Amino acid sequence: MQLLRICWLLMMLVYSAEANAQKTFNNSVKLHSGSYNVYALNHNLRTSFVGAYYERKVLKQISVSIGYSQWRVASVWGKPWFAEKMEPVDNGIGYDTTRGTVIERIGYKMVDAFSAYNHYWSKQHVFSAGLGLSYCWGWNRCIESRYYTEEHGWTGPNYTEAANYWGIVPQLSYDYNFFKNRLNTGCNIRARKYFGAAYIQYDFVIHLGINF
Repeated sequence: MQLLRICWLLMMLVYSAEANAQKTFNNSVKLHSGSYNVYALNHNLRTSFVGAYYERKVLKQISVSIGYSQWRVASVWGKPWFAEKMEPVDNGIGYDTTRGTVIERIGYKMVDAFSAYNHYWSKQHVFSAGLGLSYCWGWNRCIESRYYTEEHGWTGPNYTEAANYWGIVPQLSYDYNFFKNRLNTGCNIRARKYFGAAYIQYDFVIHLGINF
């Protein structure tokens, strides 16, 4: 009888451990960091950003998420590595000198809301495809006027104004769950298109999160 009780207890412990190892969670908080490339007619930029996102599974394979991210300045040994502003580059097409032309985009911040379809390849590997709505704000430096001089070429005063844009953000992501599915890490790729802003931003993201 004592031996049966010990065997039963061992079986219950094994069953409990396996059930805990396979437990799934409906919520997660993820910290995002990465780089992005910006492509426009005469603007090209590669810089970095940081952010945080909350995600909740609402159906078996459908999740929703909301998050915040912003451009940032990083440095290596005290020297600038990435810049937080986007400036024009000469692509052989010249510069638009019209009043109101944006020549710098500074300190952009973004709030996103996503809905995604999740494909589970075991409980550890999750592939997702989603579409989101994004609101972006920051500052734009614009041309006030321009005149030409032999010494400096085209020059003139500028002004700064608030920037506010709405846009759409398709996203592909991969998650790897570990430590009994309580932690996750992975990567995301996004393309940001903001209406009224003449550029497309591509995000390349590494994330680390906790599931609960």
